Amino acid sequence: MKKLTLVIGLIGSGLVVLAALVSLVWTPFDPSKVSGIRYGSLTWPHILGTDALGMDTASRLMVGAQTTLLVGILAVAIAALIGVPLGVFVGMGHKTLGEILARGSDILYALPALLLAILLASALGSSVTTASIAIGIATIPVFQRMARASTLTVMSQDYILAAQVSGTPTSVIALRHVLPNIAPLLGVQAAASFSMAILAEAGLAYLGLSAPKTVPTWGRMLRDANFLTQPMQAVIPGIAIVIAVMGFNLLGDGVRDYLDPRLQEVR
Repeated sequence: MKKLTLVIGLIGSGLVVLAALVSLVWTPFDPSKVSGIRYGSLTWPHILGTDALGMDTASRLMVGAQTTLLVGILAVAIAALIGVPLGVFVGMGHKTLGEILARGSDILYALPALLLAILLASALGSSVTTASIAIGIATIPVFQRMARASTLTVMSQDYILAAQVSGTPTSVIALRHVLPNIAPLLGVQAAASFSMAILAEAGLAYLGLSAPKTVPTWGRMLRDANFLTQPMQAVIPGIAIVIAVMGFNLLGDGVRDYLDPRLQEVR
């Protein structure tokens, strides 16, 4: 079962990455070019039809994968680069400051990414960067909590106590012992957060809080689709979002099954 999960995850995430990479050098049509065929059917040469303006859906879907991956990468990077150091810092025994950070994390965790995006969009304007920052900030508590819990487990080990007794600086213990041991779990969390970032970006794009109108995104394609006139123009980007979210989510689960000895199958 764990092999199947990993394989499905690799296929789903691989399709998204492949579409984004191919679209950097080639698309069937110019994604911003109007063909004159509004709501075209799924026939050659527009194999996925055309939208309300006559633009090729397949080309826009491929280019939209770039935005999807960009937002996921930026959001996870922001969350990990801030949340992991804070979690390790708290987990290594800084109690007073740790309590302050923990309470701040609880407050931030209760603040929805959508609200952050609205606040940032009103201040900075709607863009991919704004959406990425909002999703990344909202995800910081997830990485902080996981890093803290994993650090507490590592810090209870005998070799850590021996390093402390021998006078090893705290920074050296964090870099040499703590981070290498918690990295696999953080990698799994990054994959899961990546999938959630994709879903959040689609929602923000649907509300007009992500990329501008000139940039193809899957969420905006859903927003602009007319389900009554041409339902496939809503179904196609919806399927793409499902494949991306499930792909990266299952990829994280599959990697976790291999890395966590507690989840190894009994033979």
